[in-house]
Amino acid sequence: MDLGLGVREGGGLADRAAVGVLTRTFPVELVDRVIDQYWRREQRTRALPARLVFYFTLALCLFPNESYRSTMKILMSAFGRGGQGYRVPTTGSIGDARRRLGSEPMETAVRAVIRPRACRETIGAWYGDWLLTAVDGTTFTVPDTEENDREFGRPGSGRGEG
Repeated sequence: MDLGLGVREGGGLADRAAVGVLTRTFPVELVDRVIDQYWRREQRTRALPARLVFYFTLALCLFPNESYRSTMKILMSAFGRGGQGYRVPTTGSIGDARRRLGSEPMETAVRAVIRPRACRETIGAWYGDWLLTAVDGTTFTVPDTEENDREFGRPGSGRGEG
């Protein structure tokens, strides 16, 4: 049964609502456009098409305490896929699919939708000419590689680098 959020019955209500927010914020048309822009559309039928991998990558941010496979189960349930006999792909397959998609489509889509929510008339959002902002402290764990080290650096402490 369609719930009007772009998701189907199954899974918890909070999970369905969270995935619904993803599909409203990042419409399928936008996702498909950026996937095609970077030539990341799959050339053959796959268990993990680029569009699903795109939404999966965003879902990881919504469910930071879940594993790859648990997050995929939540997503598949919300999209009404993966009924009887469906096997959730392995963590390795999911990782391979994320590498195939790459970061460029993700960055392009996010830049297309992010906008300040406050306008000049929003009470409390401005200090003079400055729009007040907040950072939520979200952190991401990335593999311990030289490339990530160059890109993100390492946290420091009084005794050196972490």
